[in-house]
Amino acid sequence: MDLLRYSHGGEGSIALPPHWFVLDRVDVVIDIQGDEFYRESFPGFWFFGGNGGGEMLAFDLRGDEPWPIVMIDPIAGPESSQKIAQSFAEFLEAIGLEYNEKKAPDDTHSG
Repeated sequence: MDLLRYSHGGEGSIALPPHWFVLDRVDVVIDIQGDEFYRESFPGFWFFGGNGGGEMLAFDLRGDEPWPIVMIDPIAGPESSQKIAQSFAEFLEAIGLEYNEKKAPDDTHSG
């Protein structure tokens, strides 16, 4: 919420898949959370952005904190989710940095 309040959207590089991060505006996040399709089709996910090309980013709220950040193809459904960061803190550290596949942790590509 602090990131949304501070920036109210924006985009740039990220050192994690999907390599480009588009933070949704607050009103878009609210609309997605209130949308019946997303509530029914993606229970346990809280969407906050994407890559601007179809992939969406979300908190995976289905387990214990810290909640991982996942990348999801909304057409393919929740089973397409891939963990890209173990926590939001890890996710924040990657914002603004270029993706380097050689330095990417192996476990961030599994869902």
